[in-house]
Amino acid sequence: MVTLIVCGILESELKKVVQELETPLDIVIMPPQLHNDPSRLKRELEHQLGTIKNTKKVIYGKCFPGIDDVVKEYGAERIEGENCYEIVAGDLFRNLLREEPGTYFLLPHLCETFDELTGELHIKELKNTYFKNYRRCVFLDTGVPCTTCEKVASKLGLPLHTVYTGTKILEERVKTLLAK
Repeated sequence: MVTLIVCGILESELKKVVQELETPLDIVIMPPQLHNDPSRLKRELEHQLGTIKNTKKVIYGKCFPGIDDVVKEYGAERIEGENCYEIVAGDLFRNLLREEPGTYFLLPHLCETFDELTGELHIKELKNTYFKNYRRCVFLDTGVPCTTCEKVASKLGLPLHTVYTGTKILEERVKTLLAK
């Protein structure tokens, strides 16, 4: 049996991808709020990796310094990708960033839980500090329904662009990870 430890931001996309696979999997979804405290994210990931006794695969970007060392220490493998956006969009992510370095990326779950995820960051009061270098929001449309991306972009005072990515790249990366 293989256990996937997954960033909650990618929960819906991952569930869509794995239902197409014929590999039996256990899935542990980690709360996306852990990103607000990278040291807590590290502790929680270490706890999960230490608890799981079967084959472990990690579906996270490089969300805290040394994540690859932690994953390796526990005999696990991590999916290819620097962050959730690249994991889903691959080269398209990098191309969009080259086109406009001031791009803030959105995924469905991030949009749907934006207020909850950013509440302690005081976005409303500190928007001009946090987002002063951003010029646009790009919503990476994975095919997962999302009704709030326009609202998030508006809160941030940024124009919204939607780019369809689907889940094909995520699927390929998951298959590659499971084959390791």
